[in-house]
Amino acid sequence: GRTAQVGARHCSVSINVHRGHKLQAALVVGRPPAVVVTPEHIKTWRDFERDWKARTQNGVEVEDNLVYMKMQHEFLEQMTQAQVAASLASTEEKAELQELLSGEGLELDFSLEDEEVQQDLGPVTDTKVVAKDKGLRALDREATKNLFLVVQDKRGRWQFPIADQLPEEGMRSTLEGICDDQLGSFEPYLVGMSPVAFEKRAAKPDGPMRKSGLEGRKVFYYRAHAVPGRPNVDISGSTQWKDFAWMTREELKKSLSLRKWAMIRDVI
Repeated sequence: GRTAQVGARHCSVSINVHRGHKLQAALVVGRPPAVVVTPEHIKTWRDFERDWKARTQNGVEVEDNLVYMKMQHEFLEQMTQAQVAASLASTEEKAELQELLSGEGLELDFSLEDEEVQQDLGPVTDTKVVAKDKGLRALDREATKNLFLVVQDKRGRWQFPIADQLPEEGMRSTLEGICDDQLGSFEPYLVGMSPVAFEKRAAKPDGPMRKSGLEGRKVFYYRAHAVPGRPNVDISGSTQWKDFAWMTREELKKSLSLRKWAMIRDVI
């Protein structure tokens, strides 16, 4: 079981090696925006569309799926809560859908009164966001941006959580081990089974890796999402990291090494 694997990780001195390079897994955890701000061009178009329909009295509606080729999930973000609520026939269906979405980490409120559903939605306005930084460790900072988890080693260098792969261990178990051993039983949602980036590093000629007979390391980067409502990272029990932070892309660019940033920038 998982407990036995964690115990083996703590006691093991063996690692997986491929052609002289030890294998490692790194975890890139993202926190999606908590507040979605409508882009200016979308607001301009909606205002134009509303005025045009009022002037021409043209109420023709064309279904998006007849015009555009889109992924299924892209329709969700285009539907307002009022439209979703109006499309449901009963309170039981609303509760069932809300429970299903909550299980996937999406918290939507369908508790709209019938008269509110029939109202004109009016001009699109942005949600007010308090521009107050709660510290880099806060999961709810920078609510309109994507955030990414990074950890700081004893030498002050920022990087993504990383661990050696053990013999007879799959990469997913290695990623779970990172969460259990380094991040205080942090429970993100692991996305897929394939890495999003790969890094091959040669060992320093006079470094400890060379002295142990290794030529370098191969690092496979995997994506994950922070799940709303679950506890934040806790590194108080970690001997590997001295700090952690949730950073925006702009902050990552300034904090990561040039090599790490160039390697990860196109997949986040």
